[in-house]
Amino acid sequence: MMNLSTILFRQNMFIVTFLFTCQFLFSQIAINEFMASNETTISDPEGEFDDWVELALVSNDTVNLFGWFISDRESNLTKHQFTDSLYIYPDSLLLLWADEDEDQGPEHLSFKLSSAGEVIYITTPNYVISDSVTFGQQTPDVSYGRYPNYTGAWGIMSFPTPGETNLPHDSTEYSPDAIVFPESGFYNSPLYVILFSDYEDVDIYYTLDGSIPDSNSFLYTEPVLLSETTVVRLITTRQGYQPSQVQTHNYVLDSDYYLPTMTLTVDPIDFPIGNEEKNVHVAYFDQNGIQRFACDAGIENHGSSSPQNPYQISFKPEYGTTYIDYPIFENRENNIYKRLRVMTSLAVYFERFRVIFGRYFHACN
Repeated sequence: MMNLSTILFRQNMFIVTFLFTCQFLFSQIAINEFMASNETTISDPEGEFDDWVELALVSNDTVNLFGWFISDRESNLTKHQFTDSLYIYPDSLLLLWADEDEDQGPEHLSFKLSSAGEVIYITTPNYVISDSVTFGQQTPDVSYGRYPNYTGAWGIMSFPTPGETNLPHDSTEYSPDAIVFPESGFYNSPLYVILFSDYEDVDIYYTLDGSIPDSNSFLYTEPVLLSETTVVRLITTRQGYQPSQVQTHNYVLDSDYYLPTMTLTVDPIDFPIGNEEKNVHVAYFDQNGIQRFACDAGIENHGSSSPQNPYQISFKPEYGTTYIDYPIFENRENNIYKRLRVMTSLAVYFERFRVIFGRYFHACN
């Protein structure tokens, strides 16, 4: 038979447990704003311009994030766990740095955000998703946030407010991507490339020399005739919208070899390639001319600036993709690549094609 002290102890334990559980049931942590490409907006205490995520508390009670999780992978919701006490107070905001550098403090996360788009999850210690946001391609120094704060709709914010309440969204979204036919690949010349949009009020601008298009580039009015290997880069514009992201399509014409091919596109202003990393668009085609992956990356001379040295291609969050998952090389168990090097013999091959095709080049395995 239980005595009075035992009964009171169990009642108190029940109350404490009940209150602790209710905190997770009724206190919601919301993602309020984030930036996946922070170049100049705000630096962390170390002076680094890291990606960042802003959390808000939708509750009247203070919440300790100890034991909570934040992740950018649905398959791994526990990717980063808060192992230190980190408090969010009612009607306040908490700024976290997504820099893959936990040594800098409890506000620093174990992953970076991809500017190409992904999902952010905040999850309770009971493994219940408290909030999440899915986003697409992001523009440097433009954040994505809720308005009204905490519970409102998501939208583009040209005036980011890290650590402060959000301002109304921009009145613009991105112009829709164009539809391109045929798709990138190997073809016989001549080849006509058709660009079009499902929206009548969309204009399409394109270039044929690897440069980034803008409203001063060629305005598309009729099919583009190609008679040699060419890269077509394009954007769309629409009244009241921001210009679309750059689309890059590669057409290898009259090829007399049947080997896997990697195409690399560099803006003329970034040429020639030296020891300073520049943006490059990478596309990989199998021996049948089918494109297997395409993305932006960084490219630089590996070693000295001699043209005989190999080129290093690095996949990083600031370019949108952190790695490639494809069996580029046969008989390898690990097919995930964060860096690729175009070796010396291929660098020579690169130089030969550079003369013929301007700022567009390709190299074969």
